[in-house]
Amino acid sequence: GYAGFISGRSVPSTVGASRNNNTYNVRASINGIEKAINYFCSSISSISIEPETTTLVVGGTGIIKAKAGGHDVSRAVIWTSNNDEVVTVDAGGNLTAVAVGDAIITATSVADPSKLATYTVTTANIVNQTAKKTYPTIQEAVSSANEGDTIIVGAGTYTGDVTIEKALTLGSLN
Repeated sequence: GYAGFISGRSVPSTVGASRNNNTYNVRASINGIEKAINYFCSSISSISIEPETTTLVVGGTGIIKAKAGGHDVSRAVIWTSNNDEVVTVDAGGNLTAVAVGDAIITATSVADPSKLATYTVTTANIVNQTAKKTYPTIQEAVSSANEGDTIIVGAGTYTGDVTIEKALTLGSLN
């Protein structure tokens, strides 16, 4: 599979495609060099997903990017979630946390489906966004937090006292 881009404004530069038995033959002429389009693109050796980890509060959103050779190829992959009941992902890599749990997100190259990357997204009702960790109670999140951390609490009713003895941000999605 190939991924890449052609840029510039030299004349004459053309890209043409012809169809023969359901196969598209794409050629480009750039600065007088006429070749198959893959001549101007680099082969995909692997795909990775960034950022390295994602932890979301239920009801929250995030975005991930597919990379190949250091370039953003997010629009050249098909995004899927193995558990849409926990995390959904759209064609742009936008994530939505639906329920508590884990989901594996896969980015599969459109050009070469053998090239793919997987990524685990963890969701919870209480998340330390700075440390990217989840907690069962607000107090556990506060006690484990470092100075300056941000803890986000999902929608719901929480009971019990919370003691905060350090500077941190405690907030909600709304």
